[in-house]
Amino acid sequence: MSLKDKAKMYKPKQHEWSEDLTKFESWITEIKYDGERNLLIIKDGDVKVQRHEGRVKSDFYPEIIEYVKSSGLINKNITLDGEVSVLFNDRKADFPSVGNRQTVDPVKQKPLLESKPVTFVAFDIVEKDGVDLSTKIQSERRAILEAEGLAKIADFKKNSVVVIDSGYEAISEATIKAEDLEGVVLKNPNHAEEWIKLKNYDEDEFEIIGHELTETGKKNGNAVSAIQLQNSEGREVGMCSYNNYPQTEAFRDTLIGRKVLVRFMKTDAYRQGKGALRFPVMMKIINCVSEKINKEWVIKQEVLTT
Repeated sequence: MSLKDKAKMYKPKQHEWSEDLTKFESWITEIKYDGERNLLIIKDGDVKVQRHEGRVKSDFYPEIIEYVKSSGLINKNITLDGEVSVLFNDRKADFPSVGNRQTVDPVKQKPLLESKPVTFVAFDIVEKDGVDLSTKIQSERRAILEAEGLAKIADFKKNSVVVIDSGYEAISEATIKAEDLEGVVLKNPNHAEEWIKLKNYDEDEFEIIGHELTETGKKNGNAVSAIQLQNSEGREVGMCSYNNYPQTEAFRDTLIGRKVLVRFMKTDAYRQGKGALRFPVMMKIINCVSEKINKEWVIKQEVLTT
């Protein structure tokens, strides 16, 4: 089994705060940090940051590489799974800043190392001394990770590699929203790969001001692939996939000017009137030309989620 396969195995399943979450009360709870998920591979005196599909990102995050080389970590043989994040504090990360770090140009990168330093936030260990840890249950892997002696996330300003806080104390949706965090991840301590995530989503109404049809959509016989949205302030906020409503030209021609309920994640840039919606999901056309269509869609969604 490759490292890429092992990392994909632990991708958490999305759940909703509105669900009955009683069964997860005894699970390990961790804050979900916004960033770019990577592996940190330290082996035989070398180190690299690698995406799960295999792309090496070491040159994008030289401070992580230098930190490992200048510390006792370079003497280890471990592979960590985690998020490369630009941290506001020890509980919240800034995702757009990770996007700003996607350059290897020395001239552009130099000021970013000072203004937007990244931290590797480790939340799992997938290999140690050549031993595959993927079959060990979560509580055992967590114990192995903690035994590696990584710096705590509270000390992220002094350390470019830290370990995430982990415990059994629940973090409520109210806390997530009050602190404007990305969400939480819950892990079954008695299972190797059973994780879920609860994200900090908002819902709002937007006006449809345009639509597009991709080549793939054309091949599938569709009339619309995505809709262009505008918020109540009249600002364009990006595109959203069009799903579960009629794919006819007649219905497409009724979309412009209609309101749609969209679930999305707010970013600081969006709050400042600069960014687009993140992870937008079309929930429902509010003033649909046919209420019958909306009711059929709601019934369809209930069937799919039960």
